[in-house]
Amino acid sequence: MFSKRGKIVLIITLATVVAVVVVVVSGRLIFATEWGYIVLAEEQINTATEAGFVTALGSMSVIKEPVPPIRELQSYSSSGDRLNTWEPNSFCEKYLSNAFQNPIPICKRPATGLTEQIQCRGLEPTVMCTLYNIAVLEPVREYKGRFVIDHNLALIGSPESHSCPSPAYTESSKGLFIRDIFKSLESMQTASETICKRWVNETTLLSFSSTIHIYFKFIGWYNVYKALLEIGAAENVGKVRVNSDGLKYLFPEFEQRLFPNMTDIKSFQNETVCFKKLVVTPHYLDSPQFQCKLSTAMAEKCFKCDGKGRVGTEMMAFRSAVLRACSIDDSVPTSTCSDPRTIVVILRKPYKRWSKDKPENFQRCLQNSEELLSALKGRFPQANVTGVHLEDMDICSQIRSAHDADVLLGVHGAGLVHLWWLREEALVLELVPDFAISNPTFKMLSTLTGRNYRAYHVQSSNKHSIRVNVTEVVQNLGLYT
Repeated sequence: MFSKRGKIVLIITLATVVAVVVVVVSGRLIFATEWGYIVLAEEQINTATEAGFVTALGSMSVIKEPVPPIRELQSYSSSGDRLNTWEPNSFCEKYLSNAFQNPIPICKRPATGLTEQIQCRGLEPTVMCTLYNIAVLEPVREYKGRFVIDHNLALIGSPESHSCPSPAYTESSKGLFIRDIFKSLESMQTASETICKRWVNETTLLSFSSTIHIYFKFIGWYNVYKALLEIGAAENVGKVRVNSDGLKYLFPEFEQRLFPNMTDIKSFQNETVCFKKLVVTPHYLDSPQFQCKLSTAMAEKCFKCDGKGRVGTEMMAFRSAVLRACSIDDSVPTSTCSDPRTIVVILRKPYKRWSKDKPENFQRCLQNSEELLSALKGRFPQANVTGVHLEDMDICSQIRSAHDADVLLGVHGAGLVHLWWLREEALVLELVPDFAISNPTFKMLSTLTGRNYRAYHVQSSNKHSIRVNVTEVVQNLGLYT
C-alpha cells in the first residue's frame, strides 16, 4: 500500500532483503538495505545501490538519477511527508510543522516591487522571511545586542522600487524579526548594485544564535534545521550566523558538524556582500519551543501537542541530527530493570550568560548537592549516580551524558534543554523553586518531544542558592521509576 502523505507504514520482505531504514522524500518511500535501496512510488518499485546503479524488477521502470546518501535523507527529508507526525489540520501540525506555508503580507496595499523583494511566511511570531537582492553592509552593527535590520541590510534598487504606502505592521506583531522588517520599511536603506564587493548567488540562510546560553543556542539551531527542511536538501544552501552579543561563541566546531560551512556574519566586516536570496530564520526567542510557554492561551494549545511516539516530527528529526553530529548510537535501549541504572544530576554554578550578565546575578545553585547525590546512591545502589557541571564539559559530552541517562535530574535552568536527547523510556525530574513555578519551559519541551517529565516543587525564597528536601526528592523519584 502507498499513501501520498506518507501516513501508511509499509513493511516489505523480499526473500533475503530486509528494509532497515525508511525515509520519505518527495513522495517516494526509500528503504535502505544492506545491499542498496528499495524506492517505492505509486506505480513503480525500483532497486538501486548507493552509487545509483539500477536493476529493474520485472517490467518496472528504471531510475536514472543516483539515490542520495542516506545521511542526507535523514538530515533534511521533506517535512510534509514523514511518518508519525502531528494529526492533519490540527493546531500542532499548523504551528509546529506547517507554519512556514502560511504567507504573511508585507504591505496592506500593493507596493511597487517590495512584495517581490521581501516575502515572509509563518504564524506570528514564528516567521521566516526571504529577501531578494539584499546587501549586508559593513561594518556589521548591533544595537543592544541585536542585529538591526535597517542598520545592517540594504535593498538593491531605487527608493521607488521598494515603496510601501501601507505597511502591514501593527503593534500586535510579536515576532522580533518580522517586527523589525515591518518597522524598518521606511528607514531601510536602498543602494546601487555598485556597492556590492561580492555577490553570493546561492540561497543563504541568515540565523540568530545565542553566544553562550545553551537553551537558546539549541532552539536557535533548531530554527536553522527547520528552515533547511523547508528549503530542501537538494538546493545548495549557504549559512550565515548572527551572534547575540560580543562574547566568545561557544561550540563552533559542533555547529560546523551540525551545519557545515556556517559562517559568522562578522567575517563580512571588510566588504559589503550582496545576496541574490537571503532566507532569514526566526529569532531564537521566536522559536515555537519558547513561544509555546509564554502565554497561558498559547501554552494550553501547545500542551495538547504530545510528542510521545511521534518520531517523524521536526523536533525529533533535529534530535537525530544532533546525536549524529556527536556520533551517538541511539539504537541501544534503556534499562529494562524497574530501577534506573544511570542517574545524571545537573549541578549549576555561576557563569556569564551574556555580555552584561554578572555572576552575582546567577540563580538556583543547589546548596546541598552532595547530600542529594549521596542519598540517591543509597536509594539506588545499583545505579551509576553522577553529578555534572555542564559548563566544564564539551558539548557532545553534555549530550551523551543526557542521552545515556535513565534519569536526568536538575534544578530549573538552561541545562535541562538536554532532556531533548533522552531516550523514550527515560525520565527528566525538574526541581522547580517557588519563583520559577510559573515558567513551564522544560515541561513544554518535554511535551513537544514526547519525553517523560516530572516536577518536584522546591520551597525556597532564596533565588541564588536553594536547598531541597533530599528525602522527599529521593522518595518521589522512587515512585516515578
